[in-house]
Amino acid sequence: MRDLFRSPVVYAQLFKNRIRLSVPAKGVVVEEHGTFSHPRSLIGQFQEGELALARALAKAYPTKLLTRRPRMVIHAKELLDGGLTQIEERALMEMGLGAGAMKVKIWQGADLSPQQLEEVARK
Repeated sequence: MRDLFRSPVVYAQLFKNRIRLSVPAKGVVVEEHGTFSHPRSLIGQFQEGELALARALAKAYPTKLLTRRPRMVIHAKELLDGGLTQIEERALMEMGLGAGAMKVKIWQGADLSPQQLEEVARK
């Protein structure tokens, strides 16, 4: 019964000027392209990145009346020499919230399985 009221989890993997967003519970994967990256940073154009993420979210998870906003795990996949800076983490967090997520987690590491994704989103 508790899962009935839990928000779904979406997994956003960010590449240079490309977002792959999946909703494992629905078996949906979509890709969205944009011009948001900079040669030195994954997010060079914040608003364009937020719009691309919102478009991907709308394709993968169309909202309906009384639908809960999803929880999102964002996983930066490129331009990670030395890891993400606090500024990059904050930009990714704000992008996810601005795109429509209820809660955003930033993930650094190996790709997540659906079970791992749920665990990360729950924390």
